[in-house]
This record gives sequence, structure tokens and C-alpha cells, in this order.
Amino acid sequence: MSYILQEFRLVLDRLVPLFPADLTVKAEELYAQLIATTDVTEQQIRQALIEVGKWEYPYRRSYEELCQKDEEVRMQTEILQRLSPELKEKLNHLLTQGIHLVDYLKSKFFEDLSGEERYQVDQAVLMAHEVLNEQCDERAKNRAENFEQLVEKWKADQAQTQAVIEQLKTLAEAGGEHQAEMISLANDFEEGWSLVERDPERRQVEEELIFWQNKLKTEGGNEMIAEDAG
Repeated sequence: MSYILQEFRLVLDRLVPLFPADLTVKAEELYAQLIATTDVTEQQIRQALIEVGKWEYPYRRSYEELCQKDEEVRMQTEILQRLSPELKEKLNHLLTQGIHLVDYLKSKFFEDLSGEERYQVDQAVLMAHEVLNEQCDERAKNRAENFEQLVEKWKADQAQTQAVIEQLKTLAEAGGEHQAEMISLANDFEEGWSLVERDPERRQVEEELIFWQNKLKTEGGNEMIAEDAG
């Protein structure tokens, strides 16, 4: 179980800039309580990860939206300026053909470069990431008002997604033989808020809700027909 606590510690150390100080304190206190509890359970740790993940979600999504609008262009610029003139010219030739540098680096064609050239590019990418992260931190701080607007937007998005999850939980109460499966599904979506899990997607939750609504409605209708026939 210590590995989960270690993972908890790592993600706490990587909370996005502008995450509110009071929530950071609460998250650290929650972590400290888990560490101090000798008989702490895995479920308690996972629940804490979900709770802190819910606090973090709107700030992380706002930070990502604020910083990623032109990230590809800025990344390309930062990488190219760190390459030798010969390699830069070679890659610029590809870019003039409409190929994005980031896509090229992920493709099999990147292997056509020599080992020395690939190493040079890899080092440039690492340095470019450091620069972009610093720029993003500064951008978020300088555009605090816009950042707060984004936070409100993502809080609303989160509330809407959680509302659909709650609808699925409520529907599960009338799920009969499907109740356990439906509750498990709803819990899986809920765990998506965890700091260490993939965010729950509202469209996917809505699709599951509609599926189970139709399934229970159909099965309920079939039961009525069977009773009438009897």
C-alpha cells in the first residue's frame, strides 16, 4: 500500500501553479493524516485521491487551456533555435511542406535522422519543455483574471459531469439484477476524479446512463407483457 502513498506524494508535489494555497494546505493535511494512520486502508487512500482530485480538476484544466492554445508553435520555435544550422535547415525543409515538427518527431520518419541528430533533437525538446513550462507559469500569473474565468467554466463542467454520475447511481437503485454492475460502473466514473486516474468524460457517462435507462425500461416492459400473458 505504500506505493499508493508514494504516488500521492508525487502528485501533490506536481500540483499546477495557481492552485489555491488553502486547498494545498488541506491536501497536505489529508496526506499527513493518512501517513499517521497505522491501519490506513487502500480504500481510504483512494478516496482521499478522489477528494483532492476534485479540488484540483478545474485549476488543472484551466491551466492546460490557458497554456496549450499556441503550444505547438512555441514548441517548434524553441526546438529549432537549439539545433545546428545544418539540422535546422533539414527540418525546415520538411516544415515548408506542411508537416508539423511535433508530428514528425512522433513518426517513424524521425528514425531516418542519424543517431547524433536524434540526440540533438531530443536534448532540444527537453530544454524547450522547460522554457514552455516557465512561460506558462508566467502567463497564468499575468492573466489571473482570465484564469479565474476559466476556473469557473471548468467548475461548471465538473458539476455537470458529477450530476450525471449521481443520476447513474440513483438509477442503479432500481437496477434489480443489474444493480451491482451499475454501481460498480458509477464508482469507476467517480474514481476518475482521482489525482492518479484519467478524468471522467461526461459524454461517456451520459451514454452509459442512456444505455441503462433504455435497458431497464425494455426489461420492465417485457416483464409486464409476461405478467399479462400469464
